[in-house]
Amino acid sequence: MGRQTKMTPERKQAFLDHLRLNGLVILAAKHATPNSPLGAKVSFYQERDRDPEFAAAWEEAIDESEELLLGELKRRGIDGYDEDVYGSLGNNMGTGPVGTKKVYSDKMAELYSRVKSARIRQGLANKIEVTATVDSSLGLDKLSPAKLALLEQLLEEDPKDEAQ
Repeated sequence: MGRQTKMTPERKQAFLDHLRLNGLVILAAKHATPNSPLGAKVSFYQERDRDPEFAAAWEEAIDESEELLLGELKRRGIDGYDEDVYGSLGNNMGTGPVGTKKVYSDKMAELYSRVKSARIRQGLANKIEVTATVDSSLGLDKLSPAKLALLEQLLEEDPKDEAQ
């Protein structure tokens, strides 16, 4: 069995920073633990299970990584990117860049579209779930008569009056 590397705050931060950039646990683990062939990947999973704060930061890093990837898919597939155009520089000067052209990737556009569609479907599913959850009693019947009267008074106030 190999030597254990202590799970320091610096090591966790290095892991999270790299995970944010590439979204791959194995690469982030190798970056944070370069002397380990697998980057002590299991240690990071164990730490995630043990430390809720680290687990939340891990999820946030994965979300940010997905946003970076989505941005790159959009840039290459939808927005396009400039690519150098090479040609004659004239007067026996040889060839070199003479301009740029906007290039689009159909594959990146397709992948971007698939991800966005999946997110929309997921959002609709979440909305339905939230709607079902929100559709519940507010428990106004449990309020005292004095508190109920105060609530009614607040609801009757005109927001324009407060702005003046």
